[in-house]
Amino acid sequence: MVRTLLRQDPRLAVGSVAEELARRIPSPAPSKQSYEQAERERVVLAARRQFRTALLRISENTRLLEEWRAGHFVVGRREWKIGKILDHAARTGDVPRTSYPGGQVHVTNHKLLGGRGSEKTWGRPV
Repeated sequence: MVRTLLRQDPRLAVGSVAEELARRIPSPAPSKQSYEQAERERVVLAARRQFRTALLRISENTRLLEEWRAGHFVVGRREWKIGKILDHAARTGDVPRTSYPGGQVHVTNHKLLGGRGSEKTWGRPV
């Protein structure tokens, strides 16, 4: 903006200042380096695998929940228990938890979900 203002001043229209104001200022070099083609392909492939795995898990869990709600599983069996957990999660937005006398709260049936932490339950094998 200052450069534009200085160019409009008639006193700076000639001489070394005018030459300096007329000189092009090069654009700065990009600060980020793009992925090379091979690196980009590896990133895209990893993303596809991860999202495909998630899509398959979501699809399988949706099917299992629908079958559970329709009463297609024997009460107490593994699929029935997972269906019950999925139903609870669909209704409450969280997995069932058990409160213990000492104040600890743990995920109920965490083994069915693949572990105790959310990073484990998200990756539950279908």
